[in-house]
Amino acid sequence: MKNILVTGHNGFIGSRLLEKLRLNHKVYILNEGKKINNTHRIKINRLFTNLKSNYRQIRKINYIFLIGSNTSLEFSETKHLSSLKTNVLPIVRLLDFIKQKKLNIKIIYLSTSSLYKSSSKIQKNKAYEINSIYDLNKFLVEENICYYKKNYNLKACILQLSNVYGPTHLVFKKDRGMINKVIKNAKKSKKIKIIGTGNYYRDFVYIDDVIGALLKCVNNDKLFKYDKYILSSGRSYTLNNVFLLIKKLLFKKYKINISLVRNQAINKFLKLNKRSFKDSSAKFKKITRWKPKTDITDGIKKMI
Repeated sequence: MKNILVTGHNGFIGSRLLEKLRLNHKVYILNEGKKINNTHRIKINRLFTNLKSNYRQIRKINYIFLIGSNTSLEFSETKHLSSLKTNVLPIVRLLDFIKQKKLNIKIIYLSTSSLYKSSSKIQKNKAYEINSIYDLNKFLVEENICYYKKNYNLKACILQLSNVYGPTHLVFKKDRGMINKVIKNAKKSKKIKIIGTGNYYRDFVYIDDVIGALLKCVNNDKLFKYDKYILSSGRSYTLNNVFLLIKKLLFKKYKINISLVRNQAINKFLKLNKRSFKDSSAKFKKITRWKPKTDITDGIKKMI
């Protein structure tokens, strides 16, 4: 049994991870939100400004899953400084605290595959291309983690997630949870809006597979020898193909005829909307023997 702290425990990924971890480990959450059974509150805030006063609790922690952040693209674009204070500075504070106190804590940070340059082919030499302040924040955190690993022997790994989807009772921010929102809106309006041509590739990885991968991070020291791992299903589809699949499955289950409506991409997130991503989780799979189990058809069936 390990002592594990999970940030972002109220979110889509964090709440699911919490359910699994607390079956076999002693799980801690930040001092916010509702009380959750079989978890322990640690009296630190989400900005990590009171770490020193809670040293006795923190030193017991073996792993920290850094999942919590403000994922809204709109928030990051319109409030640059606030997004930096929310998504970057708290983690830098934590890293520096671990360094100063020489704590033996392993960090698992959830980043994003949207940092990579748009491509519909698997690239051998992967280049970054930052197209939003949100991605810039993720990049800055990655760089800090890698620096602390190299210079201060920090034990950490970075998981770069592709598009995570799956059933949930949570309400996503307006620029997140695309498949969830498409299904919900299609049932109401009988329309699916497609941005631009729709010929952009995405890799959708099912939430249960993501949680399975995160669980593999516990008790696997080999994983922390390297810095970054892509976490994806390994299969990319155009948005057109995904939307047509949703249309087909909704008709099969509810006999609803859905029409596809094309909209022009807005300039603010034009590059993000039109980007393509295709890659694999080969490095992560080799070390952990993790393998995604849910294909896109079965995943969407569970959601509709």
